[in-house]
Amino acid sequence: MTQTYSTQMEAAKLGIVTPQMAQVAEDEGIDVEVIRERVARGTIAIPANHNHPALHAHGVGEGLRTKINVNLGISGDERDYECEMQKVRTALEFDAEAIMDLSNYGKTHDFRRALVDMSPAMIGTVPMYDAVGYLEKDLGNITAQDFLDVVRAHAEEGVDFVTIHAGLNRKSIDSFKRSGRMMNIVSRGGSLIYAWMEMTGNENPFFEHYDELLDILYEYDVTISLGDALRPGCVSDSTDAGQVSELIELGLLTTRAWERNVQVMIEGPGHMALDEIAAKAAGIHLERIEVTTRRPIEIAADVDAVRTHRVGREAAFDLEMTGKGASPAHGVCVEALVGEALFRGKGTRHETNALSKRSARSSTNASMAAWARAA
Repeated sequence: MTQTYSTQMEAAKLGIVTPQMAQVAEDEGIDVEVIRERVARGTIAIPANHNHPALHAHGVGEGLRTKINVNLGISGDERDYECEMQKVRTALEFDAEAIMDLSNYGKTHDFRRALVDMSPAMIGTVPMYDAVGYLEKDLGNITAQDFLDVVRAHAEEGVDFVTIHAGLNRKSIDSFKRSGRMMNIVSRGGSLIYAWMEMTGNENPFFEHYDELLDILYEYDVTISLGDALRPGCVSDSTDAGQVSELIELGLLTTRAWERNVQVMIEGPGHMALDEIAAKAAGIHLERIEVTTRRPIEIAADVDAVRTHRVGREAAFDLEMTGKGASPAHGVCVEALVGEALFRGKGTRHETNALSKRSARSSTNASMAAWARAA
């Protein structure tokens, strides 16, 4: 029988229950029709690249269990491939559902292909990190088509989801520059895009060529994780003009992706005061654009502020959010595995990015120069 769909979302909208949906329903103990309906609406994403046959499908989003995503990868500071593969094996031993390959040094495709071949966990990447090493070009000499070619290479290799900072555009940068910040741009991917835009004078290639990007993701059923390039790095910068401008764009980009049957996850919203969490989690309504916890959302937190006590996989960390119009968030779990780790929350996708001081300092000279110009 000929398959009549390319993505999980497209199948769900056609009323088709895919093997991946059935797997998620079985693992979560939820009726498969509930899973299908939420995938169709975009409140659950099931990252599942056609070229990742070893994948054990997992869902992220509304009403689902906490998911663990382990960060690792080859860098100029740590070039030992076997060391990184040992991290992969350890992560899989602890039943991590996802592995984020943040490799940014050398010919990373060999490592990525080995990772996809061996891993039942879903694999994510940030193609922007890989562009300079993969293309062997200086940042300022990379073209918009080059960036899209890197995304296609990752998709062809079987990556299940990619983080793309497509919401950063000239409008949001103008807001960012006019409002000023204590910590400027703290997103690595965001800083690289910003530096490229400043060097070339061009619009963000992932924003300008978003339709071409969606064509690639649709072909392989790669979920797009819309990165928040202007997430605040401290509470002083929380909810400033730049961040709000980008959030509006992310809402619009999400709608465009759904119209093309591409699954979406949204990062957000960086460092903030505790009394802002409920409002951010409950939803931000701006100019009739709604960015809510009904979509799979990543909420960034500072791992140094988290005190964990591991009790199996289900009760490591409990966070209760209160506030007008917001219900408490239950079952938010944190569990450290190896190296850098991301943690997913129930109902929404909560992210804690455990960055070492060394990796937090790592950036390109071009990015640092761009930050200085924006200061």
